[in-house]
Amino acid sequence: MEIELQRLLDENACEKLISEYCHLVDFGNASAIADLFTSNGSWTGPGVSMIGQEEIRAGFKRREAVARRQSRHLCTNVLIHVNGDEALGLCYLLNFRHDSSTGIAA
Repeated sequence: MEIELQRLLDENACEKLISEYCHLVDFGNASAIADLFTSNGSWTGPGVSMIGQEEIRAGFKRREAVARRQSRHLCTNVLIHVNGDEALGLCYLLNFRHDSSTGIAA
C-alpha cells in the first residue's frame, strides 16, 4: 500500500511538472523554466539542444527577447510510468499561437 501511494504521488508530481512547464513557457518566465530542470537536464527541440540549467535559461531568455507571439499550450493524454526513482512521461501538446505584430493566429 505504501509503495502504491508513493507511485501515485510521483506520477502526480510528474504531471504537475508538465503543466508548470507549459504555463511558464506561455507566460515567458525563462528563469523559472530552467529551474524545472536538474543541473544536467536537457531540452531538445527542432534544430536546438540545450544542456544544463544555465544553457536552458539563456536559450529561453533569447526566445523571449525576440518572440512576437503569445502562446497557450493545452496538455492532454498525460501518461506517466514510474519505475523506482525513474519516470517516463508522454503527453500531447496543442499550442495555440498569436503573432502580436500581425494579429494572425497560427
